[in-house]
Amino acid sequence: MKKLQILLNKLDQQPFGRLHQLKGTWSFDGFILDIIHLQGSPGAHPASVINVQKELNTCGYPDPVWEIPFLKTAFLDFLLRLLARGIKKFARQNRGCEGSGSFHTIEFGQRVLERNAILIKGSRIHARLILSFPSSSPGGGRIDAGQAKIMLFDELPEIVKYAFSYQNYSTHRKNLFHKHIKTASIQHQIRVYLEKHNLVAFVADQSNPARKSSVDDRPMDSKDAVLFKSPESLLTTIPLENGEFIKGMGIPEGVCMITGGGFHGKSTLLSALMNGVYNHIPGDGREFIITRDDAVLIRSEDGRRVAGVNISPFIRNIPTGKDTSFFCTENASGSTSQAANLVESIETGSKTLLFDEDSCATNFMIRDRIIEKVIPPDKEPIQPLFNIIRLLWKKNGISSIFVVGGLGIYLTKADTILMMNDYKTYDITADVRQKLGDIDDKNPIDISLPESLRMISRDNFNPSFINERLQKKVEVRFTPVRENFRRIEYGQDRIDLDLVPQLAEIAQSRTIGAMIYYLKLRMEDKDNISFAIRELTEEMYRDIKSEGLDILPYRYKGLLALPRKFEFLAAVNRMRTLKVVPR
Repeated sequence: MKKLQILLNKLDQQPFGRLHQLKGTWSFDGFILDIIHLQGSPGAHPASVINVQKELNTCGYPDPVWEIPFLKTAFLDFLLRLLARGIKKFARQNRGCEGSGSFHTIEFGQRVLERNAILIKGSRIHARLILSFPSSSPGGGRIDAGQAKIMLFDELPEIVKYAFSYQNYSTHRKNLFHKHIKTASIQHQIRVYLEKHNLVAFVADQSNPARKSSVDDRPMDSKDAVLFKSPESLLTTIPLENGEFIKGMGIPEGVCMITGGGFHGKSTLLSALMNGVYNHIPGDGREFIITRDDAVLIRSEDGRRVAGVNISPFIRNIPTGKDTSFFCTENASGSTSQAANLVESIETGSKTLLFDEDSCATNFMIRDRIIEKVIPPDKEPIQPLFNIIRLLWKKNGISSIFVVGGLGIYLTKADTILMMNDYKTYDITADVRQKLGDIDDKNPIDISLPESLRMISRDNFNPSFINERLQKKVEVRFTPVRENFRRIEYGQDRIDLDLVPQLAEIAQSRTIGAMIYYLKLRMEDKDNISFAIRELTEEMYRDIKSEGLDILPYRYKGLLALPRKFEFLAAVNRMRTLKVVPR
């Protein structure tokens, strides 16, 4: 610590580039500081990255919850949020020129994700922070050692103690800690219960699915929100540890329809179910809205690229003569894009599909009787989902949850029918069955879903980029676009994930880029000339589960969060340069 102070004194008012002399490991009272990346200028993005190491046995936590995998993720998530609060409480931000002189953590939202911002290695907690070293002058920049010393020797120790010393927590912070861990435990127990009792989702009573706005993911104020209450017929009581229980609506496997008038809460409920694949923090309102983690929203996506997808169960005999068993296009229509999205999700392993009528291609969903009279069946290549939805469930065990407002005929296919009225949920299954008769289990055709895994060629995922402005080649580039985290630049490719709503945070987008590059390096290590993309992906996820996110080739430690394999492969499938090998 003393040596670092002396070195900083020597660097005072020196050019910013000399910060590299600080790189290394430094001992502090109660923790170790690793300075692992240093910025080249005051306004650099990202700035410097530091790693704080602290022995777990000095933190004073009452139980080793980090030894239980699903509690470990919640434990580290809580510490990250506390670290951010500590920065807000103790650090004076933007004290230097060009906004320099600040501490930051990774960006995060309402979801509890696996991240590498805070992790446990051996007996120590490792916390990665972004530190913008202060500059005393604009332009080229001079090191402001005085302010840097305040940051490192006054503020950082207070932040570390605030976040990682349980014995120094206030009663309020201790209560928050235990609530965070207990919530994660209940979420895990609900997920286990869903699998054991043939349910695809659970919505706890008193949940608040509504959000502040379309751009603010926090819960709507309780005074304005309608809290959820389960219909009596679907009321499910889930026993928890210590004799406790939680009550709410259980949605059974099969085909479920959510209907009702416009603006009565149909899409709000579906959105909560869509996001229920992730755990949420206490107080989010959706923390006990839990959906099986393989649920995927299926929608149309005009203009997306499709590479070698077998959409023949849904679309065949296209007049242009295109082979729909190996369908390729640079500009998919509504129906072909939705068919591709569906097949890709099933190929990735989804057994739970979500649909909102408003975002679906109508001709993919249904052919009404008038159209059938006007257009002969042999002139219509699209096999509508309506004819197949029961078969997906009966033959393949794939459940579906639909929001329908205008396509009332879909109610004839449903095992469960929910009606939303003034944001309240009613089970109207029995009433509809009485009016419409038994479930329509007739299937005009039989289909077989594609069994073979798509193969990609070895020469995929070139990460190099030609910078036209600088007239030079950049060997490796993968980064989300800062203005829109659902767009990722990978090499010369620009991956558009605007219509992949289950991608949650920019850290997941960064990770997708690093994962694609990881697959590139793995393919180079093998002799194969082609690879099954799903098998390659599953192998990578096993590596990450075993070794952590740090195995990915990302330059800045601590800025990654794990996406689901569905969102990862959605990104791969939308690459304009993807080369799929015909079988």
